[in-house]
Amino acid sequence: GVTAVSIGAETGITLAQTIKSLGIKIPPEWILFDTGATMDLFKNPAMVTDIRPADHEMVVSCNAGRRSTRMIAELPGYGTVWYDPDAIANILSLKGVKSRGRVQYDSESGHSFIVTKPDGTVLRFRESEEGLHYLDTTTQNGFAMITTVADNMSSYTRQDYLRAELARN
Repeated sequence: GVTAVSIGAETGITLAQTIKSLGIKIPPEWILFDTGATMDLFKNPAMVTDIRPADHEMVVSCNAGRRSTRMIAELPGYGTVWYDPDAIANILSLKGVKSRGRVQYDSESGHSFIVTKPDGTVLRFRESEEGLHYLDTTTQNGFAMITTVADNMSSYTRQDYLRAELARN
């Protein structure tokens, strides 16, 4: 189905399948890759950090109904995503992912979207029997599981870093 997404006064469109109306059960450890989505949305609190109120509302309307959230979170190694614990799935949009790495589609071997992060890490979103592309974070590290040294150091001051170096030596 076609889904309309409203963020404040803005409206975007996603051509994602309406998972709930198809009766598909999505494991909470999966991250779906949605080529038609215009936003990133997570439901699994174990995959994100710093869950907090947003300064505006995001509304998603689809065949299964209408949902809204005023919460955002940080997906480590990726950035800010919308957060809704009652969402149907964890979703990364092509729009968001392509700004953070190279995206290719392999139609010959596995029908997968292959994402290469700037650090060379390769993520493979495989096609499910229902035709949804997913990353199973229980078997493959994903954006949510990968942080860089720069990410880890970004929350520390130079003084914190020097103290840690001194303690280690």
